[in-house]
Amino acid sequence: MIDATETSHVSNPPGPPADPAPPGQRSMEALILRRLDALDAKLDRLSPLLEMGTAGSGAMAAMVDVADEEVRHLAEQGVDADARLKRLFHLLLELTREDTLERFEEAVKLARDLPGMLAAGVDVLDVEAGQLRDDGIDPMEALTNGARAALEFGVAVGPREVRSLKALLASDALAPEAIEVVSMAANALVETRMRGCGPMGPLSLLGALRDPQVQKGLGFLVEVGRSFGAAMQRPPSVSSPVPALPEDPS
Repeated sequence: MIDATETSHVSNPPGPPADPAPPGQRSMEALILRRLDALDAKLDRLSPLLEMGTAGSGAMAAMVDVADEEVRHLAEQGVDADARLKRLFHLLLELTREDTLERFEEAVKLARDLPGMLAAGVDVLDVEAGQLRDDGIDPMEALTNGARAALEFGVAVGPREVRSLKALLASDALAPEAIEVVSMAANALVETRMRGCGPMGPLSLLGALRDPQVQKGLGFLVEVGRSFGAAMQRPPSVSSPVPALPEDPS
């Protein structure tokens, strides 16, 4: 008699193991898994950026709302924000023009060189001030006196005096030759005053006429009289007379 257990074992022998997947299929599956892992890592990195973008959109919308509110307040105060923005944009275009930028560059260069120029000017002033002190002149006192004189002159001089000064400057009264003649006459007056002189009668006058120096002086006076008489014969120039000022209504 055959044992049932043995019969069952004989009639149902274990089957062979399943065949493994081909190598090509296993490589493809591994590649797909690696790609999926890389894509998942990228999505993990992009997630914060997407969250920031969402938050940034909300912040931008809030800023736009604030700007709209400010524009509305300005409009209520009579301020045209759009017109001002257009003017600002136009100004920006003007400032970025090529010639304007070149002027800015020149100004920046001048500002860069200005300290050196100021230092050189201060050195020159120091040298001049030292020379004035060597000559016995106090520069500060001279500046103070000059400023005071200029102020007093400005107070004393009116329109009529200004026109008179213009006429004087335009004439030959301040020519070097005229100043030289006036200087010689002034020296002669001072020397005569310092030396003194007594009374002179007709005989003394006739004796003085024989003096070459007196003859030279009299000849000069005669020539001056002749030139002055000829000048008086000429019509006056338009710029010579000083026009009279109108009467002050006050």
